[in-house]
Amino acid sequence: MTEEKKGADPKLVVAVQMLSIGIILLILGLVVLFVSPLRSMDHFVRLTFLISEASIIIVGLAFAIGGGIRYKRAKRA
Repeated sequence: MTEEKKGADPKLVVAVQMLSIGIILLILGLVVLFVSPLRSMDHFVRLTFLISEASIIIVGLAFAIGGGIRYKRAKRA
């Protein structure tokens, strides 16, 4: 008498959310980086802009990789 699970798997939902957040952050970070006029910015503003964009891209990459790993693990189970 094993009961069948009903509804969505929470691990799969979290994995898909992490993967989609990571992809969105990567896309937005790269688009803003390529569209922004870096040459017309002051040195300090350019430096802080590049640091913040790099951190957004790194966090997006981390979320995408983590979400991909969680997705593969959730699909196996």
